[in-house]
Amino acid sequence: MRNPALSLVPILLLASCAKPFVKVSPDYSAEPLKPALLAAAAASFDSDDDSEGVAIMDTVMNARLPEFGEKMIERVTPFLAERGFELSFDHDRVATADQSKMEGLANFTSVAGGAWFSPQASMYVLDHNTWGRGPVYERILGLAAPMGDDEHLVFIDATVYGRHRYLVVGYSLLVLDIIVVDGQGNEQWLARGVGEGPSSAFVALHHVEALTEALEDALATIEVAVPEVLEE
Repeated sequence: MRNPALSLVPILLLASCAKPFVKVSPDYSAEPLKPALLAAAAASFDSDDDSEGVAIMDTVMNARLPEFGEKMIERVTPFLAERGFELSFDHDRVATADQSKMEGLANFTSVAGGAWFSPQASMYVLDHNTWGRGPVYERILGLAAPMGDDEHLVFIDATVYGRHRYLVVGYSLLVLDIIVVDGQGNEQWLARGVGEGPSSAFVALHHVEALTEALEDALATIEVAVPEVLEE
């Protein structure tokens, strides 16, 4: 059985950093609409419960993760357009040469490991907790070259955590990170949203409808966040 004290560690770390925010570059503007190529998009589960029953349930839920991932892209696309970025898709421009060897494992990874990667983008996982993001920007910008006029790159990551209230009420906590960089690798628009799915007895619900509700909640927290200006 997991040490209860150790189980508190990820919860405390999450509570300290999972706060909604929006950060923009000093010259950011939502107009005109700018082309933005999807560089990477991922969705994953991070469960703090390793009991056998929950593990079996998670495996069942993981099979639906690709469906949620596609819904996430569909929902985030107009959300970004409202903020000045017109999302486009071109797998061949952002995928590494050896990625095709890994993509055959993508569906298996979703079911067994609780991770989904958009088939329309690279298989990088990049969020606001990633240190040294610059080299990743440079790598994908090199792959995508030549970049179009005022074309940007977009990185999307959603992580779902199983959480509990009063020990008996379970719910999904979704942390959504979006990063937009320009053709020189400069961060232009950054956002983190935090949303909750519906509550249930004992176990957090990870079905598509519950995750979609958590996603909508996360986007709503981004909408009301007061933008901060990034330091130059």
